[in-house]
Formats: sequence, C-alpha cells, structure tokens
Amino acid sequence: MIMVFAAGVAACRASPEVSVEGLDEPPRDFVLGVTVVSPNVSDPDRARRPARYIVEADGVLRASVGPGSSAETFPPRTRRLTPRQQDQLWRAVRETGLLAPDHPARVGNPSVVPPNPRRPGAIVYVAAGGDRRYWLVALDEDTPDAAGVRLLIDRLASLAWVPE
Repeated sequence: MIMVFAAGVAACRASPEVSVEGLDEPPRDFVLGVTVVSPNVSDPDRARRPARYIVEADGVLRASVGPGSSAETFPPRTRRLTPRQQDQLWRAVRETGLLAPDHPARVGNPSVVPPNPRRPGAIVYVAAGGDRRYWLVALDEDTPDAAGVRLLIDRLASLAWVPE
C-alpha cells in the first residue's frame, strides 16, 4: 500500500542530484534518519518496533525506541560511531538499493503520504552529496526493499544497544 502511494509522489530536491549510489565511502555530509512506525511495540523483530534513529554527519547516533517515537522525535544522543561504523552504515544503505535515482519507494515529502500506522513501515531519510532523499518502505512485506531496510534498522538498533 505504501509503495503504491509512494510511487505516485514526485520527489523534490533542494539542490541538484549528485550520484552517490556508487561511492564506497560515505560523503562528508552523510546523514541517516530512520523512523519505524508500528502498531506492535513488542514485535519479536526489533527492526519492526517503533523507533527513531538519527546518525549525524559527525557520527553521533541518536535513538528513541518505543511508543512515542515518531518522525517529529529528536532523540537523545546515544553514542558517537567510529569511522568504521559509519562506513558500515553507508554500505548498508547502499545495499538496500534505495539510492537508485528511480527507486519506486522514493517520496518527496513523507508527511504528504505517511506510513500506514496499522502496519510496520519505515521512513528512511538520507542526506549525502548535497542531496536529500526520503523513502517509505512497508516492513511487513517479503520484498528485497523491506528485507534490506529491516537489516539496516537492525544494525542501527544494535549500535544503539537495543536488546533483541
């Protein structure tokens, strides 16, 4: 459902798009934000529990887990990631396939078409190479996109010391 709506929303950019999908190392301005929307706060899969993760360009990881975590949440500082951990996150983002310029889950503004609150879904935000992009991904689907984003969220949860 999310994918159908997401495909119909035109993406808007604040700056010209820079090709970052092939970069081995994260750009200096790499920022990652993931908001997990889910009706099940005790889902056995920690990647499908409500949460908000932000990785700032300087490697600061912020995390908020549980009810009340939303796209409007600015989580507290959890830890500073090492350059190696930031590189691993960049590779995990690339492996999701979301960075492809024509990815169907890409949206211009996730507040226009928010995730369905009755299904686990994720709003993924990446700033890199002077560009900002958003995607909406249904996490309960058996698709490569959903699997890749669940792995990314699980990696973020692990870095934030969220128990399994």
